[in-house]
Amino acid sequence: AKRKRASERASASPAAAEEDGAAGAAAPTKAPPPARKPFMTRLTACMKQDDPHEALRVFEDMCAQGLLPDGHMCSMLLHLFCNASPPMRPESERVFAATQRAGVVPDEPSWSGMVRLFSVDGDLAQATAALEQMSELQLKVKLRSVSPLLVAACERGDLALASSCIERLHAHGLMPAGAEFVALVRLHAGLVERSGGGGSADAAAAEAKLDDLLRWVAEENPQIGRAHV
Repeated sequence: AKRKRASERASASPAAAEEDGAAGAAAPTKAPPPARKPFMTRLTACMKQDDPHEALRVFEDMCAQGLLPDGHMCSMLLHLFCNASPPMRPESERVFAATQRAGVVPDEPSWSGMVRLFSVDGDLAQATAALEQMSELQLKVKLRSVSPLLVAACERGDLALASSCIERLHAHGLMPAGAEFVALVRLHAGLVERSGGGGSADAAAAEAKLDDLLRWVAEENPQIGRAHV
């Protein structure tokens, strides 16, 4: 019986043997193609120096050679462009579109980068739309995906949008942190100032809703105690 099984294995087709070997082999670590390596080295240096303008030159040099960014490069470029003052929105949109043209489906870091870009640029509608697209693509939403929009909504005094951001965090099982708490406190203070510390039923309802949100944030994050509330 042993000889028979050995004979059957020996007579198996080369293609089947290759498939068996491929199935049993560990997936190799995916390295950037050789042509991209010099650009990745330059881009890494830009990240260390926080230099968005040199990063733009790296991207343009890549395009001039017919190369498009992969997902990791895309998220690096978006991070740098968003940190620029003012944020480099047109350049970010070019990078994002180029990554998609390369056949790469942008992952969570890239989408979160676009949400942050739109938020700091003041386009909260587009930031909300980007978050919705993340959900449609079934990408894992993280705190960094929602936080920029929440902070921007609080700075604008938009309680409805801030509340929807908190609900989104809750739906994804995410724990808010100090930055989100501080943003909500500022929103609360702004509403109190505008209402003169009292006044309309709408202002009172808004304050009550914010009180609930602040308590929820404090309960979710043990580092934020009742003293903060």
